[in-house]
Amino acid sequence: MKNILSPRNRKRTAKEAVKYTLIGFIGGALNLAILYSLTEFLGIYYIISAVIGFIAAGINNFTLNKVWTFKERLKDKYFKEYFYFLSISIFSYALGILILYLLTEFAGIFYIFSQAIAMIAGGSLNFVFNKIYTFRARKKKES
Repeated sequence: MKNILSPRNRKRTAKEAVKYTLIGFIGGALNLAILYSLTEFLGIYYIISAVIGFIAAGINNFTLNKVWTFKERLKDKYFKEYFYFLSISIFSYALGILILYLLTEFAGIFYIFSQAIAMIAGGSLNFVFNKIYTFRARKKKES
C-alpha cells in the first residue's frame, strides 16, 4: 500500500482531497434538498426522507468521486466499489454522531460546533479510507 502522504503523492492527494470536499458539499446540498422537498411538499415522514436523501447523495458522491476525483471509468467495478464507499460512509456517519454526542453532552460544546467538528473528523476519515480501500491507486500518470 502506497503512502498517500509521501512527498511523491502529496500533491495528487491534496488535489483529490479538495475535489472530494467539493463533492461532499454538493452531496450535502442534495441531501438537504431531498429531505426538505419530500417532507414539506410530499408529506413523507422526515426520517424516511432523510434516508432517501442519504442514499441519493451517496450515489451522487460516489459517482462524481469515481469519475472526477479519482479518474476511474464509471463501469469499472461500480457496484463493488459502491459497497465499500457506502460501508465507509455509514461508519463515518456513525462516528460523527458519536463525536457530536460526546462533545455536546460531556464537553459542553454547543451542538452546532460539535457537529462541525464531527463533520471535519468524519469527512477526513471518509476521504482517507475511500482513497485507500474504495479507489485503490492504479498506475497512472500524475495529473
